[in-house]
Amino acid sequence: MKKETNLSLRQTRRKWSGVALPPSLCFATALLLASTPLATGGQSLHQLYHRSWTVREGAPSSITSIAQTADGFLWLGTDNGLVRFDGESFESYHPLTGGDLLSSYITVVTAMADGGLWIGYQSGGASFLQNGRITNFTPDQRFSAGSVHAFAKDMQGRVWAATSYGLERLEGSQWHDVGAHGSYPEEHPDNVFVDSIHPERLV
Repeated sequence: MKKETNLSLRQTRRKWSGVALPPSLCFATALLLASTPLATGGQSLHQLYHRSWTVREGAPSSITSIAQTADGFLWLGTDNGLVRFDGESFESYHPLTGGDLLSSYITVVTAMADGGLWIGYQSGGASFLQNGRITNFTPDQRFSAGSVHAFAKDMQGRVWAATSYGLERLEGSQWHDVGAHGSYPEEHPDNVFVDSIHPERLV
């Protein structure tokens, strides 16, 4: 891999022990980790205030991804659409303008630091949601037809997507398959994110 590309990919293998946690428990745990500071001074988890939401409180039964946008909303990607959570109630969300979601099976939602939410789908394609307006990207805009695993935005403002068909990069309004043309491996990356130590790079 050429050094000047300033991008590397991490391919992870998800292995499970065969014991599946209930989705509601996964959601409660994710909320706790996202909203509660790490215990300090020897405090245990039981000494911290926490609250959980299950299906009985309206939480979705199958959550694939969670992200929090700058306005404070939590967004839940599920296999049955996009859900918005305001801290009290869950709302099945449909954009105000620009059309609708490309699919009900969402694999990943990623909030951008400067606003907006990227949405990826099991059957391919991506959407960008900001201020109630959605912009969809399909194979007509040369976006991959493979399942979308992750999004990241680099220091140059370019958006990248890891899909089961390879690595994609948004340039203007068109997506481009990076692949061998960008000196990246043709493997199918499971994730892509900004390097916390060297933020000019993606990992």
